[in-house]
Amino acid sequence: TRIGLSYDKLCQSVKPGNLILLSDGSISVRVDEITSDRELRGTVLNSKVLGERKNCNLPGVKVEIPVLTEKDIDDLQNFAA
Repeated sequence: TRIGLSYDKLCQSVKPGNLILLSDGSISVRVDEITSDRELRGTVLNSKVLGERKNCNLPGVKVEIPVLTEKDIDDLQNFAA
């Protein structure tokens, strides 16, 4: 089974043994192997149904995601009091 995630640097951020928690942690995936810069293999540790557009958490992993988007910055510069 394949699961697509929108975090472009996932394979650079995790290492074997890390957990990927999906759908508020109801699904746990252990990273087994990084196979490329866009794909990894993992083992699902429990059985739950994964719906569409669920969140993803990477406990203990430093992620490279900007806190503020360009729109957030524009809103702050132009509309904040």
